[in-house]
Parts: sequence; structure tokens; C-alpha cells
Amino acid sequence: PVRRDDEFGALASAFNKVISELKELEYGKIVQESLLPQAPIVPDGYDIAFFNTSATDLAGDYHDTIQLDDGRLAIILGDVTGHGISAALAMAMAKATVNHTGRNGAKYPQQLMDSLNALFNKELKPRHKFMTLVTTVIDPTTGKLEVDNAGQSYPRFFSAANGCSSDIEIPSMPLGAMKKRRPKIETRMMQSDDALILYSDGIIECSAPGGEMFGYDRFNHLFDQLMRQKMSAQAALKQLMQALDSFREPGAYPDDVTLVIIRKL
Repeated sequence: PVRRDDEFGALASAFNKVISELKELEYGKIVQESLLPQAPIVPDGYDIAFFNTSATDLAGDYHDTIQLDDGRLAIILGDVTGHGISAALAMAMAKATVNHTGRNGAKYPQQLMDSLNALFNKELKPRHKFMTLVTTVIDPTTGKLEVDNAGQSYPRFFSAANGCSSDIEIPSMPLGAMKKRRPKIETRMMQSDDALILYSDGIIECSAPGGEMFGYDRFNHLFDQLMRQKMSAQAALKQLMQALDSFREPGAYPDDVTLVIIRKL
């Protein structure tokens, strides 16, 4: 209670204001967590796992799985520039667009990405806010994988037959950067023990106490090693994060980290 009008009263007022803002931030975190799936949708014959941690109370990374009406499964991973409330709101806009698109398989992946691009170009570009996002669609029956990317880190595809992985390269701009996209859909066929990893750049850009970044080479080598061991998706994510935590500067993560691994059994 503010009972005085001197400096102690001013201090009490300031304290109450901060407490109120902290409560609002906590409510925002609860709402945001409700927008992200607690567990992935996993079709028969596949193994899928998520990992997500935020640099601040409100994250800008987004991941999702959508069971489409044509039997395919869409897996989405996105990363909004910056952190905090503005990034969280942009992430919520992406989630709302996905929900509005629904389960119509004809709209995945290209039409969904085009809709997101138009929305972000109109609403976020004037505020110098962008989002990178990759949408992958898997046909569980045939193993056909389709990928559409908008500036997100290239998905890494592990071929069990070759014993190594390679990038699914789709050079592209983030959502909203251009009024119209030039989509390019890449396809792969998943065979037994093949795998795909989607990731935000938060893991790549984590640095050691000396300043060295975790980097793509270390990340790719570790992913290959884990997949050659036919490790489960969840166990592989745990090993990746343990390697990152052993490497990086102690303390809070400098950026949000999100990982998705899809394995064909």
C-alpha cells in the first residue's frame, strides 16, 4: 500500500509498477507456451522429437506439427528477429496463420509460406521485423519429403546409405522481406534410418569462453555421428544440447535454441 507522498511513497509506487509488469510478462509466457505443442505428432514408422529453450522469458522461435487431411505431416520451424514481447507477438501471428490455414494438404508447403510472407510484409516489415521459417512436409507412406524455406538455416538431411548428411539448400529471403516470394520446393525420399534436422541459428552462434562459435562444422559432425549410431531422436537432441552446454559460455543462452529431428525407422 502507498500510504505516503514522500520518497518512500514514490518507491512503493515504483515497486508496485514493476511487480505488475512482471505479472504481465509471466502471463505472456504462459500464453506463449500454450501456443507451442507439448509433443510432436509422430506417424507410424517415424521418430520425431522437439527441443526448445528461450534466451528471455518470451521467445521468438516457433515450431509445430500439423496432421494434414491428405495423410501427410507438416513440420514447421521459424525464428523471429530479436527477443522479448515483439518477437513473441510475431511468433503468435505465425501460429495464428497456421491455424487459419488448417489441415488442407493442398496449401502445404507453398501456399502457407506465401500467406505468411504477405502478412509479415504488410505488418512487420515497416517495423523492421522479419521471420525466417522452414516448412517440411512428409508423406509417411512413401517417405517423400518436401521442403520450402524462407531464410531459415538449411535443413540437414542424413542419408543412412551414404553415412553422412548434407544441406537441403534453398537460398531465400526471410518472410516479409519481399512483397512476393520466389518459392523453390526441394524434395528428398526418406529411406530406413535416414534423418532430417531443423534448427534455429541460436545453437550455431553459441560461443565458448574464448569467443569461438559452436559453428556449422561441429554441429554437422555431431549430427552425423549420432545418426550413424541410430540414436533415437530424443536421445540425439539430448546429446546435442549436452555438447553445446559443455562448449558454450556459462549462463543464459544468447539466443533462442530450437531443434527438431525426424527419423525414418
